[in-house]
Amino acid sequence: MKILLAEDDPASREALVGLLECEGHEVISVERGDEALAVLADVNPEVLIVDYRLPDINGLDVLSELHAARRLPPAILMSAYVLSDRVRAVAGALAARVLRKPIAVTELLGALPRAGTLSLREVRGRP
Repeated sequence: MKILLAEDDPASREALVGLLECEGHEVISVERGDEALAVLADVNPEVLIVDYRLPDINGLDVLSELHAARRLPPAILMSAYVLSDRVRAVAGALAARVLRKPIAVTELLGALPRAGTLSLREVRGRP
């Protein structure tokens, strides 16, 4: 599975890339939200994994912008912080799975098949 990972913490990014590649996934990683938006069309990932707190824009804004442009792939939003019910609701409306850091390996790997099997209609919110 081709995965685009947006994570600003170098140690976390390296660990996630290593884990996902060991599981046979192709991972393209960036550290900023604007980079994720810029490379998404060229990369065409099957899944987007994005951290909530990025140095430029937050992960929810990345998801919202992609959703508005009808370019949002199945997504996983990660956060080390407790997210408000509103943020969780918006993420859910965008068909994003929310995972709390530190993420258990089994939790992340278990979220991938679900994220990767969402249809484009589900992601775009169409019947």
